Amino acid sequence: MFRTRSAASTALRAVHHKQQTSISTAHPILALCFRQQPRRFGTTSRCKEEKPSFKGQLYESTQQRLVRERAEQARYARAQHDTSPGIRAFAMTVVLVSASLGCYYLGSLKPGSLPTTSTTPLADTRPPRYDTSPSNLQAAWADFVEIVGKENVSTAKDDVDAHSGSEWSSYAYKEHEQPFLIVYPSTTEEVSRIMKVCHERLIPVTPYSGGTSLEGHFTSTRGGICIDFQRMGKILALHKEDLDVVVQPAVGWEDLNEELAKQGLFFPPDPGPGAEIGGMIGTGCSGTNAYRYGTMREWVISLTVVLADGTIIKTRQRPRKSSAGYDLTKIFIGSEGTLGLITEATLKVTVKPKSESVAVASFPTIHNAAECVAKIVAEGIPVAGIEILDDVQMKCINASQSTSRTWKEAPTLFLKFTGTPLGVKEQIALVRDLATSTKSQSFEFARNDEEKAELWSARKESLWSVMAMKRNPDDRVWTTDVAVPISRLPDIIEQTKEDIVKQGLLAGICGHVGDGNFHAIILFNKEEREAVEGVIHRMVKRAVEMEGTVTGEHGVGLIKRDYLPHELGESTVDAMRRLKQAFDPLSLLNADKIVRIEPPGVGEVKAWMLHLLSDRICLPKYSIFNTSYGPSFAHRSKQSKRMHPLVTRHCMDFVCWLRDKFSPLLPPDMRNLILARVEILNQVMQDILPADDVRPEDVITMFKLKCDKDPSIWDLPSMDVCKVPHCLSTLLSDLDQISSGRKSEGLVCCRLSLILFNCLAAEERCYNAVVSDQFMTPPNSETVPGQASATLPAASWPAVGPEIVRLVVETPLSCAVEYNRRARLLYGTADFVLWYGSAKEMATNLVVVAVGGETTARQGEGKCLALMSIVHSRRKEEGRKNVTVYGVCSDGVEFYFLRLDQDSKYSRIGTGLDWNWGKSSEIISHIRNIMRLALEGTPMSTPTRH
Repeated sequence: MFRTRSAASTALRAVHHKQQTSISTAHPILALCFRQQPRRFGTTSRCKEEKPSFKGQLYESTQQRLVRERAEQARYARAQHDTSPGIRAFAMTVVLVSASLGCYYLGSLKPGSLPTTSTTPLADTRPPRYDTSPSNLQAAWADFVEIVGKENVSTAKDDVDAHSGSEWSSYAYKEHEQPFLIVYPSTTEEVSRIMKVCHERLIPVTPYSGGTSLEGHFTSTRGGICIDFQRMGKILALHKEDLDVVVQPAVGWEDLNEELAKQGLFFPPDPGPGAEIGGMIGTGCSGTNAYRYGTMREWVISLTVVLADGTIIKTRQRPRKSSAGYDLTKIFIGSEGTLGLITEATLKVTVKPKSESVAVASFPTIHNAAECVAKIVAEGIPVAGIEILDDVQMKCINASQSTSRTWKEAPTLFLKFTGTPLGVKEQIALVRDLATSTKSQSFEFARNDEEKAELWSARKESLWSVMAMKRNPDDRVWTTDVAVPISRLPDIIEQTKEDIVKQGLLAGICGHVGDGNFHAIILFNKEEREAVEGVIHRMVKRAVEMEGTVTGEHGVGLIKRDYLPHELGESTVDAMRRLKQAFDPLSLLNADKIVRIEPPGVGEVKAWMLHLLSDRICLPKYSIFNTSYGPSFAHRSKQSKRMHPLVTRHCMDFVCWLRDKFSPLLPPDMRNLILARVEILNQVMQDILPADDVRPEDVITMFKLKCDKDPSIWDLPSMDVCKVPHCLSTLLSDLDQISSGRKSEGLVCCRLSLILFNCLAAEERCYNAVVSDQFMTPPNSETVPGQASATLPAASWPAVGPEIVRLVVETPLSCAVEYNRRARLLYGTADFVLWYGSAKEMATNLVVVAVGGETTARQGEGKCLALMSIVHSRRKEEGRKNVTVYGVCSDGVEFYFLRLDQDSKYSRIGTGLDWNWGKSSEIISHIRNIMRLALEGTPMSTPTRH
């Protein structure tokens, strides 16, 4: 009995211990709750008499939970076991078959067609995608620190400012055009790793070398980062026998020549002091030695370049000539860091001349100096360089005391001679005789190195001497250059000097007269900037007219970018844009330099440059068709897009007359482009060109309103309704009355201005809707016009949106243009033209213009208001804030200016303005003013009553 009880108790203790062990193992935290003192067999328990302890309750609840969990696990296991294998297999089969079919479908799709054109017009570009968010740039900072070390990554404000622009740069950078940080690599491999980070993170990059460029080359227009090559300033190898040297981009040309001189060699290109090899290659620079030794292009053998994705390439080996494939070296020269980052360059060098000398000759006029140069060239005298400084430049040098002597303040030639001592003496003697024959006032030449440095110092101090003439600290210097055939150089210099004097500006002229390149260094303050821009603009135009170039050696940068189409033609610039996209498809490298990578924004281009641009910046960038109105509308849109040749021939005579009268400088390859003509019309409408010379017969010629003589103009097979817009018919009637003396020409000019303004002249606009009489009969039209502040619920107006848009493809105005192979058909109707879109998206001010079609302006006011309400409600549904719609209602005799504010309150902000036949200019001014205010998003005030 004792043994039995003992065995039983032993078993019981074992089970109890096992439970405790399992609980403690599964729940270590509970282990302490179950640590009990060993209990002796035979002791009396008082559990039944006393209330359960906390430990007992916890133990019991834990046991119950474990039992439930085990039961759930067992039930799940049974369910898994009982599930039919066939069902699982079926489900798996369905998944695999679906995935296979999806992959087959995706694989069978036709790949997107690649571009088949050889160029990329600006209209076909898409805005680049960048990620310049603080979080992305901060994460990139950590990557750069890992690559180059923390001490070589800077976000200091002084560094950022210094890498955004300079006091001698012609481009005044904006506040947002600064890099987030500057990184300083020391090897090609580090540059490659940096570019891989930027490529992955979509961060734009601006390269920086010596910082001496003048046309905005190193301004970070898209933010991002700046790569400064300051730590890459080593001469890597000199091959004296082969006459070449391998250098990094931050080697200065002056330092290079100092080292080469030790070996009896020199590197001829000599731009401004401080220039470095990387920037010199990027701009394709030259210098005072260009007349004899050529430009930078002739002295580069090969390049090591890091591309936008971090790929490292070498353009060729070291031999002096090679016909192995494309000449990539020449492609990167002058690319201004837009195609790749130059990290090494193999340059030609030459033997240093045994003897050098300098001569200075002053002349009474620029023409006398140019005549002397022409004779030097004709005689074949091998001078090394011929420079010219005008009288103003010489005055600045004297006034600034930047040299050790006082100069004669007259147009002066600086000549450089190299060769053997005897050869140099012979050259100086010949040139002195030629200078005397062309009325030189003085002639000096250097007899030793000290005199040579003194005489030549004036040429190198030209920029700094003008900067020293600042009247206050805020004054700036604008330095620019052009180049023309040598025979035209005196003419363009004289004309530019006359223009500068006329504007009351201080400017020095200096140039490499030996190759037709000259510079204007203009001092100006904030108030004079507009005048300086005009001078530069006219100077560039003259150069192109004289078969010259917009930049001889400074490069394009930002300042000269929009002049390239004027010099080279649109197709050439489009080919450059395609080259840019080939090397840098994400537009990460020095964005916006040389060519535009996306169409310009509103107001970005000066008005006086518009007619020079073949990018047609005043036309809509995007399709005018809104496909949100259903498939039938989209189908009609596609039909109408095929009709781009519509009436382009019918306005040719008139616009050609305008072109010949107002824009004789249009390049020959643009003279037959309808877009160029439209641009001239834009200028007439915006009062850039005078509208007083627009004659009635020219208007008739343009629009061909005598449609009975040419009915094919409206007989388009894909149009359901083809009729002459009533506004144009009314215009024709007005023209007839003008010829008989019953109406004034001012009326026609105003009506024409209204029509053209709304059909052609707005930047970044889409003309989405037009309205005809049969669709626009608004409710309570009898009371609306007479109520000055009636509240008009948008929901009360009829849903005529689809009908409005349907008429876009049914009622054409007599004008259509082919916009870079994409038809941009602009439409008008008998009564209303909706000007849809705004120059400022935040303001969302829309303009609705009604012209003609009604007996009085008040009868058309209700229809105009109905259309305004539709636009107003639609824009508010889109979530726009401060939606205000302005309108002009007119029958050509009276005008009403309408307003529908953000609370849907309607008011007439101008009463009827009577023509009175003598106030046409005032009415035109009112119309232009209301358009301008709407563009600027400025609230309108009530016009003066006439």
